[in-house]
Amino acid sequence: MVRCDIFGGMRAAIEILENALPQISTEKLVDYALQYKVGASIKRLGWLLEQMGESSHVIEPLRDYPVTSYYRLDPRGAPGGESYPRWRIVENIKVKRNA
Repeated sequence: MVRCDIFGGMRAAIEILENALPQISTEKLVDYALQYKVGASIKRLGWLLEQMGESSHVIEPLRDYPVTSYYRLDPRGAPGGESYPRWRIVENIKVKRNA
């Protein structure tokens, strides 16, 4: 399980991802996420990468990963927020959009 609470919470995780994107291989990140096989993390990553403007062909495997539940973007955050059926994510914290 990914423990974003140990390094400042989901907002910090989002900021770290956003700052790292220019220096990392998004394709490798997607592959690693899929190898990890945790649906909540896969869907959160895919949704975030889409919001950050990543190309749809790169994140398509994350979108296609089968899950049966909706996941809060911030697992420790309050319930509620806008739902994104394609990703099965509930945006319970606001994220700036680059796309």
